[in-house]
Amino acid sequence: MSGDTISAETLKFVRSSFSSVWALELLFLMRRENDRAWSVADLTRELRASETLVQAILPDFVKKGLVLETARNVFRYHPAVSELERLVERVAAAYAQNRIKLINEIFRTPEPSAQSFARGFKLRR
Repeated sequence: MSGDTISAETLKFVRSSFSSVWALELLFLMRRENDRAWSVADLTRELRASETLVQAILPDFVKKGLVLETARNVFRYHPAVSELERLVERVAAAYAQNRIKLINEIFRTPEPSAQSFARGFKLRR
């Protein structure tokens, strides 16, 4: 991957997996200590984020197979398949090499609720 080129596959994964930079940072934190089971309180404290934010991100990560809920409100980084780990590695490399471009991609991706709201205003012929 060159300095400002991020593969289409990696961008697609970023757009479908990360609704915010907070989500990306949360996953990277869990990945750095992938043998650790994290409580919501621990993650909130480490990220200096709100508990509500962390609680909103984690179920989505579980559904996408990026983290595992090992006990009630306790989570561990554990991609369900090796392909997910490979994609996360590529996102981490892209983030290290071209953070601004990756962040812009996350901001460019509209949230599904906003998309459905906007569809209600489309003019039909």
